[in-house]
Amino acid sequence: MEGPQTSQNKHLLLGTVSFTVCFAAWGLISAFAPHFRQQFHLTATQTAFLVAVPVLLGALARIPIGMLADRFGGRTVFTALMFFVAVPVALVPAAASYRNLLVVAFLLGMAGSSFAVGVGYVSRWFSMERQGSALGVYGLGNIGQSAAVFLGPVVAAAYGFRTVYWGMSVILLAWAVLFVIFARNAPHDARPKSLSEMLSVLAREPLAWALAAFYFLTFGGFVAFSIYLPTLLRDQFGLRPADAGFRTAGFVVLATLCRRSVDGCLTGLVAREFFHGFSPQWQLSDCCWVCSRCCHSQSEHSDALPCSASATALYFSLCLDIFPPRGQPSPAS
Repeated sequence: MEGPQTSQNKHLLLGTVSFTVCFAAWGLISAFAPHFRQQFHLTATQTAFLVAVPVLLGALARIPIGMLADRFGGRTVFTALMFFVAVPVALVPAAASYRNLLVVAFLLGMAGSSFAVGVGYVSRWFSMERQGSALGVYGLGNIGQSAAVFLGPVVAAAYGFRTVYWGMSVILLAWAVLFVIFARNAPHDARPKSLSEMLSVLAREPLAWALAAFYFLTFGGFVAFSIYLPTLLRDQFGLRPADAGFRTAGFVVLATLCRRSVDGCLTGLVAREFFHGFSPQWQLSDCCWVCSRCCHSQSEHSDALPCSASATALYFSLCLDIFPPRGQPSPAS
């Protein structure tokens, strides 16, 4: 018989590993974007569109996938999602044209919606006081993307390009089986919310729009950097695929660790000491400036990429600390 603490930690581990595996699959298109560009003779615009397609579906699918997780439970939806994603991952090497590759990459983008499933699955196992820490650990699954862009080219050089995708498909299938065997949904009596109830917060809380804009600029910038970096580093700086993957992996790892580990201490201190009292509008305009400076620094030197990642991630944490949830005192109070 498992104790409450043991059960919570077990399901946190299961959710984090599932998120890591899904994000690793999500990052495989960007990891091999230079390879696809050479194989199909793509222009820079076509390559950028290719790496953006999985992100598009991954972002849009979070709403319906999250609603399905609320209604049927994270165990069922997470398992079904991993089984589904394993199919387009295995089909990527068989894509014979750019159009076919776009279709497969679009379906592979479903892996990006795993974040919404895991948040609900993990958080329900913890009390309100511990949900923040639990979700911080769960968010370390972002590192799965760095594993894809770093290990993918290395494995491809040793065993072949197809082996990477077929191996990732097998990992997804195997972990889906293990997950459905060991995972359980947390007991709860809350009624699943409808779409109208979920969207009503946008009408009641103007701050929700500001926070959505922060998330769009900061985490959206992080995703944009991470998926396009292998192509950028190879085209602009002439790096080898393995070297480009290593630097991109460093980008993702640094941003993830800063966002999950430092935001509980450094960002809270900085936010309270230097940024309290400023309006959301001022913060949003300043966020735009920070993101633009990060982009400019990347165009000058490849070693600035990890700094850009950490700056973006830390700023996102600052924004969340400056504008606390309703019912909690602000830093200025």
